[in-house]
Amino acid sequence: MKLPASYGRFEQEYCILRELGSGGEGKVYLVRHQVTEQLRAAKRLWKGKDADRLHELNMMKRLRHPSLPEVIDVLAEKDCIWLIMTYVKGQCLQGLFKDGISEADFFSIAGQLSEVLGYLHGRRMPILHLDIKPTNLLLKRNGRLVLIDFGAALQGQPGIRPEQCCGTPGFAAPEQYQKGSYLDARTDVYGAGAVLYYLLSGTTMGKGPEEMRTATDQNIRKDRWKKEAYTLIENCVKKEPSERYADGRQLALAIRGVQKKCVGKRQRRELTFALAFALVFGLFCARALRKEQGISSDQRAQEYARLLEQADRGGVVQARTCYRDAAAIYPEKKELYLHFVERLLQDCHMNQEEERLLQELLYAPASDGEQTVKEALARDRAAYGSLAYEIGLAYWYFYEDSGGKTAAANWFQEAVQSVEGEAEVPDWLQAAKIYQKISGYYERIGKGNPLGSGADYGGLFQDLSALWRETGFQNTDARIRAQAAKELLACMIMEASGLRQDGTTEAELSGIIKEIEKLSEEDALSMEQREELQGECEEARASVERTYQGDQVEGGRMDETETWVEWIAD
Repeated sequence: MKLPASYGRFEQEYCILRELGSGGEGKVYLVRHQVTEQLRAAKRLWKGKDADRLHELNMMKRLRHPSLPEVIDVLAEKDCIWLIMTYVKGQCLQGLFKDGISEADFFSIAGQLSEVLGYLHGRRMPILHLDIKPTNLLLKRNGRLVLIDFGAALQGQPGIRPEQCCGTPGFAAPEQYQKGSYLDARTDVYGAGAVLYYLLSGTTMGKGPEEMRTATDQNIRKDRWKKEAYTLIENCVKKEPSERYADGRQLALAIRGVQKKCVGKRQRRELTFALAFALVFGLFCARALRKEQGISSDQRAQEYARLLEQADRGGVVQARTCYRDAAAIYPEKKELYLHFVERLLQDCHMNQEEERLLQELLYAPASDGEQTVKEALARDRAAYGSLAYEIGLAYWYFYEDSGGKTAAANWFQEAVQSVEGEAEVPDWLQAAKIYQKISGYYERIGKGNPLGSGADYGGLFQDLSALWRETGFQNTDARIRAQAAKELLACMIMEASGLRQDGTTEAELSGIIKEIEKLSEEDALSMEQREELQGECEEARASVERTYQGDQVEGGRMDETETWVEWIAD
């Protein structure tokens, strides 16, 4: 597919495969990055209208959240701006729940939507999306909601004044139609409320809350949870912004409260039934129940231990069942989640189903019914920080889908934040900080010309080296260190000449290669892992010797660069 005019750098770097969608803000295409062969989404914005927003669009490249596509680049061409994002595979919410939405799905989507808005609104300079609608919300196979299309987004400085509506009828807030009015986080809250109403009723609100009330399906009033959700939605879509929830964070708290209230009502109904049953059977049944409860504690502990042991011995499907059953017994034991991550480490692989299970376990209601398991675990800051660091490692090295390093960076950030101000500094803290820094390099590699000009390979290598030398990291499992070693070796194989220009000595590189060769002899690694490391050590040594002895043949750098691009694509 070709465009009618030359688009400079975009045309050089990307090949358009097909159109994904279009709207008032521009068209979105599925494109292939010529260098890495990766699929990406590219939105074309007309420059006449959006040139003054170029800085704000570039600011979005710093956003990191599992419910946001990664904004890879912003390209200003002759007559348009291209917004390049990761391509997210998923189904949009438009028409997805034709037969009605379940309580679990509704609160899962509502919670994730409010969470990502809270992230955008909570930044030092808030980001307003301004076009929240079902077609801009994708639900991935693992249950993760992703908010896409930032073509209408603005950096939320006080006093933003719209010249024209930048939203979609039925989902845009009233102030988006009013010239001279101000937009803020409450404008996005309105859009979120409109989406939740659509999920609840199957219809759009029309032009405002009054029309919503007229069109409300009577079934909403029949189900108790829908009635509670409807009240929450009404507070989102008030005509006056001051009457709505202030931002995504306040909306998230409200959603959590409604969900807790709905769960509490069910629990009270179940409790009432249980008490009536106990009264019918009388004192004998009550005594029997007390006897059962007296021995249940030991039985539960034994069953919990048995399930974790069985998860080790069984296959993937059986392990998932065991983890779910174990979480039902002790949902807030850190041991369960560390055991889960250890299993990922043994396989050196984390697929989408495993990620979905992890999310399911962490975001399940805690035993007190007032918060999620993740929030309950976070009360023990040191223990939660350690767990978040381990989960970050699993995403960084073993996640099969795109976005693994982005998700890992978020977990590393949670790990660091959880122990800030603590008297005792954990041995993993410095490594977590280095991982956060390294994640920025992978975003930039592959941009510019096909040879990677401008990428700071020297900086990447120095930070990888710092991670390798870090005391806490040296105590990490050999299988993790083997993965880090492969990243170091890849730098030497593909960019030895660049490292030499940056001042890295041959002795320094040779010393690291020797350390990795020693690692390749550890029993914790499989035979295949050992042989792979040893082979890459040989390649790295040859590359270093060739570079530092000045014997590069003409064309050798191009060969190395092609290998570098292939490694980045993997």
